Amino acid sequence: MTHAPVSFDCPDPLRPHLILNMPRPLSVKPKEPAEVTVLKLDALLDQLCVPSNKDAELADSIFQRAAAYHQTVYGSAQQFVRNLQSRDHRVDSAAGLTIVSGLAGAGKTQLMTRLCALIGSHTTVEVSPLLGAIRCTPAVYQRIHESTSVRAALLGLTGTEVAPRMGPSLKQLRDDIARLLFRRRCALIVLDELQHLTLSANANSRLTELLLSICQLGPPVIVTCNYSMLHRLDARNQEDKQRLMSDVRFLDPVPPDTEDWGAYCGALDTLLNNIIDFSFAKASQAFWELCAGLRRVARMVIVRAYRCVRAEGRKRMQLSDLRAAYVATGFAGVREDVEHLLSRGFSDPRLPMHLRPPGIKSSDSVLELNRAVDTVRQNRITAEVVRSTLTPAERAHVEATRSTAAQTGPSKTKAGRKPRRPQSVEEFAAG
Repeated sequence: MTHAPVSFDCPDPLRPHLILNMPRPLSVKPKEPAEVTVLKLDALLDQLCVPSNKDAELADSIFQRAAAYHQTVYGSAQQFVRNLQSRDHRVDSAAGLTIVSGLAGAGKTQLMTRLCALIGSHTTVEVSPLLGAIRCTPAVYQRIHESTSVRAALLGLTGTEVAPRMGPSLKQLRDDIARLLFRRRCALIVLDELQHLTLSANANSRLTELLLSICQLGPPVIVTCNYSMLHRLDARNQEDKQRLMSDVRFLDPVPPDTEDWGAYCGALDTLLNNIIDFSFAKASQAFWELCAGLRRVARMVIVRAYRCVRAEGRKRMQLSDLRAAYVATGFAGVREDVEHLLSRGFSDPRLPMHLRPPGIKSSDSVLELNRAVDTVRQNRITAEVVRSTLTPAERAHVEATRSTAAQTGPSKTKAGRKPRRPQSVEEFAAG
């Protein structure tokens, strides 16, 4: 008996499904080595995925394209079996290429891996007694490394099952992989970190060759990359740019004082409750200034701060520990990018090439980020003015009072009310 390939529909809404399998809060064992706990913290933050509403909208559109392709190409069981048995089967039309780009650390890899896992949950087992059992692979995820060639990248889409029997020429290899993806009922191809394919600013032919080859396999292709690769593609001739850059989407950092950033900070409070003496949600603005909304930078600041805390013999972090980790000499390479964004905004053409896309991008999220940068810049200027007016004794008193309050922690007064926390110089200047 012949079974029709299973079709799948996009969940509505999609965002809760992307946040499923939230990692458990970090647990610290009494005699566990400090470095082991630090490694557990790093892995825990790497698993944390709290996409913004705009990220979920992008994932929803990709899911819809994959579902539509799956239904159109594999919807008829009889035609599917007929094409599968035919040795001359070819995929004549490609479903198109979409480039998802953004700043390094904006969450592109997390979003795509979670989306591929969600689409990959739809599987079928049997097609017909004649063909036997065929495992469905609706989404194929391939991460590009520096040493990856065009042929190796294509073979990476197949796994190790039939790689040795693939055709010797690139054209034969493409045809073999197209038939294999059709047999597995693939509906989406994701190439991640494509900027690592070539590190030379002039060697763009290999990049173009790979993208054009992948687009001829049939299913929709999603490519994630940093702005650096967009600049390489923008340097190609106009014909290549029209074929490869016709659909470019951007993942922007989450602005502060938004529901999305509050959700991310709330998730951090839940996961790190056993090792922090402050609230990320209450200090969301100050925390955003340490990472400019970039999730990877936020993770690096937290891990670095906690490693320093454990080296000092303590077990719980303060907000001041995050600030100390941010201004440390060893963090200068990452801090330089954050300070570029906070000083010039997210759309300044004077930004380095890896911090801005080709052309001028003026979306609503970028305008909101630029307004946040203006606020940060004004607060820093005001704080410096106020700091310059304080005497050394007054400045020392403010810092000592705040340090004492951070070490002792908040204490409740009668009727459950909390006393007002002593202000820092920056908070005093802000209002």
